Amino acid sequence: MKKAPINALVVRLQESFQALQISITDAEIERIAIAIHDTMTGRLRQYHNLAHVFDVAEPFVEPLQVLACLFHDMVYYQVDNGFSIQIRDIVEGYVQFTDKRLVIQPLLTTLPAWWNITLDLFGFEIGDAPGVYGGINEFLSCVVAMHFLAPYLTPKQLIKVAACIEGTIPFRGYDLEGNSHFELTEIRLQNIAQKYNIELSSKDIEEILLKAVEVANQDVANFANADTADFLDSTWLLIYESNLHLNNTDNIVYSVAGYREGLMKTEHFLKNLKTAYIFHQYKNVPKQIEYARLTHQAQRNMAIAREYMAAKLCMATLFEALAMETGGDVPMSMLVGMVRTDQHRGVQRAEDYLPTLQDTEKQACNAKVWQLLTYGRNDDTDFDMRRSPLTAYLYEMTGTAQLIELLDTAKTLFEKKITHADYITACNPLLVSRMAQACAQVAITRSKALEKFF
Repeated sequence: MKKAPINALVVRLQESFQALQISITDAEIERIAIAIHDTMTGRLRQYHNLAHVFDVAEPFVEPLQVLACLFHDMVYYQVDNGFSIQIRDIVEGYVQFTDKRLVIQPLLTTLPAWWNITLDLFGFEIGDAPGVYGGINEFLSCVVAMHFLAPYLTPKQLIKVAACIEGTIPFRGYDLEGNSHFELTEIRLQNIAQKYNIELSSKDIEEILLKAVEVANQDVANFANADTADFLDSTWLLIYESNLHLNNTDNIVYSVAGYREGLMKTEHFLKNLKTAYIFHQYKNVPKQIEYARLTHQAQRNMAIAREYMAAKLCMATLFEALAMETGGDVPMSMLVGMVRTDQHRGVQRAEDYLPTLQDTEKQACNAKVWQLLTYGRNDDTDFDMRRSPLTAYLYEMTGTAQLIELLDTAKTLFEKKITHADYITACNPLLVSRMAQACAQVAITRSKALEKFF
C-alpha cells in the first residue's frame, strides 16, 4: 500500500542513513522528515513540492545523492513569501534582508565548521546578494541540509551533498574561458581540499561531480519529457507559483490584466532560455547518446511551448484590450466565464458562443500546438483549464506566421508604445468581432460597450 508522503520521507531517510552505516534515532529521523514535509507542502508550493522532491530522488540509490535531493528545494524564498516556519530560525542566522535583497551576512557569534566550506563551494562571499535566480535559494537550502546532517556526516560526505545541491542551480552557461560550472566547481573543490586540509583526491572530486551532474539533470528532467503536454503541465504549475495573484485557492479573483502578466513573464522566460543550458555533461556523464537525446527533446518541447505560449499570450492580450476599451480591467471570470473543471463542468463560457470555423477561415498552424490547445494539457490548474478553446480559435484564424507578428505587436503594447485600441486593430477583425460577441454573452455589464467591436 502507498505510504503517506511524510512516512515515505522517513523511509528514504532511514534507508540513506542505514546505507551509510550511521546510527541515528527514530526521533531525529522524524524531526528531519517533518521539517522537509512541512516546508515542501506549503500552500503555494505547486511545482517545487514533495512530489517534485520524490521525482528527483526516485532514480537514485546512492545515499548522499538521495539526501541532497530531499533537501535541494527547502528554501524557495519568492514562492514561500519568505522562509517557512520550520526553517526560519535556521536560515535567519546566515542571511539578512537588506535593501529589499537577501544578503549573505551571518549574525551567529560562532559559525559551524561547514559554513566556510559551503560558502566557498558555491563561490559566494560574505556580503553577496545572489538573488532568487542567482543561487540564493539553493545556497540556503544547502545551509538547511548542513544544519541537519552535519552531526552525522563526515566533512567529505557533507561536501558531496553540498555539491549535488549546488549543481541544481539551473540554466547556467559557460565562463569566458569556456568552462562549465561543473568544471569551475572542480577547481573550487581542489581549493577547498587544500584550504581546509580535507582529503579529496582527484578521483574523489570526479566522483562528487559525476553524482552532482546526475542530480542536476534529474532536477530538470521534465524539459525532456516525451509528452509535451506533461512538460506544459509543469510549466503551468510554475506560472502558478511565480504569480501569487493567480492563486485562487482562497477564492482570490484574478483580473484579465493579471492573467496576461503571468503569461507574459513565462513567455519571456521560455523565449530567452537557451536550451543548451538546461542539461549538463561532465566527463561523458551522461553518455553522449543520452545527452543528445535529452537536449534534442528539450529543444522540441521548447519550440512547441514557445508557440503555444505565444498564442495564449496573444489571446490574453486581446481580452485585456477588450476589457480596457470597454471600461477597464475586470475579473477574468466576468469577461469569459469561470474556469471549467471536473467540478464545474456546466459553467457558462465565452467559447460556447463562438461559431464553427469554416475551412476557408483557417490558417496554417503547427499541428502539435493546435492539438495541445484544442485537446489540452494533461491536468487542470486552479487558474486555467487544460483545454484552451478560445486560444485555439485565435490560433486557427491567425496561423503561425501572423501569430509571431501579433506577438510582436503585443509586446509593443506592453512597452506602452501603442494603445489597447491599436492592438485590437492589429488583430483579425473577424476574430475581434466574434470574440467580442462571445464575451458580450458572458459579461453582462460590458455587453453594450462591446457592441462597437461587433
